[in-house]
Amino acid sequence: MPNPIALALSKPARIALFAVFLALASGSARASESFAVEGGDPYKNGELVGFAGLSAGGFGTSGSFLIPPIHIGADLGITEYIGIGGMFAYSRYDYLKYGLQYMTFVARGTFHPIFWFEKMKIPLDPYFIASAGYTIGLWSGPGSADYGYVVVSPGVGARYWFKPNLAFQGESGFGFGATLASIGIAYKF
Repeated sequence: MPNPIALALSKPARIALFAVFLALASGSARASESFAVEGGDPYKNGELVGFAGLSAGGFGTSGSFLIPPIHIGADLGITEYIGIGGMFAYSRYDYLKYGLQYMTFVARGTFHPIFWFEKMKIPLDPYFIASAGYTIGLWSGPGSADYGYVVVSPGVGARYWFKPNLAFQGESGFGFGATLASIGIAYKF
């Protein structure tokens, strides 16, 4: 019987999440020191930040992940505290001999209250997210069950810049396809 817990990840996804956790734990002690020496800001007007990662916490599905929920996107700083961007998320679930795929396309706006951390010199970039987009669901079983729906969603996120151009990223909110939370890596171009 398939595991009804939505957080069940495939073995490769669990290994990848564990590796990211270990990297975060081992690098965090040196990150603040190296950040202060090398310089850089957690968020800056005009910077383009690309990101990618894995998601978890699916709802409305049971079974196992054939392809762990993945996402890729970018944000561009347009003012001192506001960014705009987009994201694509994809996942595929297996249930018995059938499959369900989700593809989500969203436009997003972010608000970065970095003034909370500027005086402490912490390389942390917390942000609030407002996103709107569309999710397409494709069913590979009997009957015609393909569908789509509009996604309008709030969320929160944070990036910890352990290098001037490289950060760990975590986000939570609805609108990331069929997932509730994600972790990944962000890179400043």
